[in-house]
Amino acid sequence: MWAAGRLERWIERFRDLLPALVQAGQARANEMSEQELANAFWAIATLRKDAPELQAALPALTEAVPLQADSLKAQGVSIIFWSVARLRADAPCLHDLIRWVVGLVLEQARNMRQQEIAKTAWAAGEMRIRSDDAARMFAVLREEASSKIEDFKPQEISDLCWGFAACNQTDTKFMTLVANQIVTDVPHWRS
Repeated sequence: MWAAGRLERWIERFRDLLPALVQAGQARANEMSEQELANAFWAIATLRKDAPELQAALPALTEAVPLQADSLKAQGVSIIFWSVARLRADAPCLHDLIRWVVGLVLEQARNMRQQEIAKTAWAAGEMRIRSDDAARMFAVLREEASSKIEDFKPQEISDLCWGFAACNQTDTKFMTLVANQIVTDVPHWRS
């Protein structure tokens, strides 16, 4: 499925292979590695408009996430969370998964790099997550982002701030830190 996602603009040439991809995703979901599972979610989210038929694999993939919880690393968690945010309106089976993935974010946030922190904040904002677990998740993301803020790229800072704002996560100290970093970095950003 990952390869299909990478070939997004050529998907019409491969449309006849999509049923086989769905069948393989459904059959192998519980056997997939952490990376394969995250890549499958990413491909389905990336191709949600061009190949919606891939979403038929989501129920099986969704059931596999709790089974893979112990092996999911920070990158896989952030990719799955981002994918859920992109797909949730089209796939009701993902709604129960959100709580699971927030829990995984809480476990893996300390291992996240800047892109993963930003992607996770953006996904939470896209879903407008507001719960006790989400508040704890944002606290951990805020702590991790604060310690790495000087390494965030412009798009990552944008996604980070948007996610926090969309979920009403207002922390003056954190936003001041981010604003100061933006002021420092702006002269070095390329347009």
